[in-house]
Amino acid sequence: MCKKGLFSPEDGLSECLSCDSGMYVDKDGATSCWLCEAGKTTEEQKGAVSCTGNCEDGMYKTATMSRCSKCDAGKFSKDGADAAW
Repeated sequence: MCKKGLFSPEDGLSECLSCDSGMYVDKDGATSCWLCEAGKTTEEQKGAVSCTGNCEDGMYKTATMSRCSKCDAGKFSKDGADAAW
């Protein structure tokens, strides 16, 4: 059984896979990983069990993005924002 932070998407695999950065799994026996909530990140950590970091100032992340992105010119964000203004 795969431990937290690891998953097995199909039967017959010989080892569990790590969740990519920006994704996590907080339970044993997972078949997939989940995206961090809007404005949160795993800070480039693979195999995360939670999303502990916020996007840096000048960056944002919606709930459908796996990584924080830089704000476009003329826009800004602060403290783990989920959108650029």
